[in-house]
Amino acid sequence: MAASMTAPRGAAAQRPGLACTNTSSTAVTGTLQVNGQTATTVSFPPTGSTRGTVSVQVHVTKGSTNSLTVTGGPALGTLTVGPVPAADGTLLAGKQSGRCADIHDNTVTDGTQAELWDCDGGGNQKWSGT
Repeated sequence: MAASMTAPRGAAAQRPGLACTNTSSTAVTGTLQVNGQTATTVSFPPTGSTRGTVSVQVHVTKGSTNSLTVTGGPALGTLTVGPVPAADGTLLAGKQSGRCADIHDNTVTDGTQAELWDCDGGGNQKWSGT
C-alpha cells in the first residue's frame, strides 16, 4: 500500500494510524518506508475479522506531501495521521473556572492559540516547561 500525507507546518513527527485486518492467529510483519528513507519493520497483531489500527511514529518533511509505503503485512485500509500525543506534562487549570489550557484538535500548526476547555487530560492539554 502506498499513501501520501501532508505534514502540518512546524511538525516533523507525526503518528499515522494504519487500519488493517489480520485474520491469522499470529502477528504479521510488513515494512514501512517514509519518503524513501530506511525501511522499518511494523508488526500487525491478529485482529480476527474486525479491522484494527496500528500506530507508528514517523518523521516527515514539514509542510510537504510525504510518501508512506507499506509492503508485506495484511491488507491495509485507510491511513489516518495525527500529531504525536504528549507523553509527559502537567494540566494547566484555572483556579476559578477549573478549565484547562487546551490546543484545539491537537493541532501543531505554528501560531495556534491556546483556549480554555473542560479538562479531559488529553495530550493537547499537557504542558511542560523548557
